[in-house]
Amino acid sequence: MHLSNNFNMLCKNCVVKPITSVTIIVDGLQYQVYKGEAADRGPSYVMGGMMLTSDFKFLFNNKVNSTPIEGNKEYVKYGLGEGKDFQGIKYTDFEVDQSCKDYLWNLIPEKHRHQFNMSLMSINRTIHPHTDSNTRTAINWYLISGGYHTSFCTPKPGAKSCKLPTQTNGIIYRFEDVHFDERFKSEDGDVYILDVTKLHCVHSSKGPRVALNLCTNLSYDEVLGMINVHA
Repeated sequence: MHLSNNFNMLCKNCVVKPITSVTIIVDGLQYQVYKGEAADRGPSYVMGGMMLTSDFKFLFNNKVNSTPIEGNKEYVKYGLGEGKDFQGIKYTDFEVDQSCKDYLWNLIPEKHRHQFNMSLMSINRTIHPHTDSNTRTAINWYLISGGYHTSFCTPKPGAKSCKLPTQTNGIIYRFEDVHFDERFKSEDGDVYILDVTKLHCVHSSKGPRVALNLCTNLSYDEVLGMINVHA
């Protein structure tokens, strides 16, 4: 479903929430993040003796040579255009070596697997701040990272959200209406777990970002407590 034209202009001078210690410029947007590995991957940061828990967690890296083939069934998509001209994010069925699917499924105890759905997530443009629809937690295995950044956000005081026609309980904001908090840049093969009930956005780079996605309506803490990170 098409995005409103009001969301097609990106904010280049956004105000950044001053909760971190290193300033980074990404695609014209200013971020302040913590020093060290936590700036890109860490699940929690320590500053002044206080632990700040993130809305995402880096699990591990496992690079594979298999490239998934996008199927014809689209579960949901948000963006502009159709067919080969589509720009945005979409979730589809796919074909890939069964060992890849098994590897991701093995993160989840067998008794809980019926509570998850697997799809292929493809992104080829910047995605505005939003919360996901009908999903509380996502596990993304970024097979092709594309140099993209995922940022978690906080609405500015008085900011108003909108809802796209294909959204149910999800919402969307303009870039100029949010503060940018934590962020990560995935590498090829990285596996992350994300709390997608929290406002987040994606800043594009060159080429696509492609990931195998496991989504569920279980809470972030529930999934984090059950996953087999050694799988």
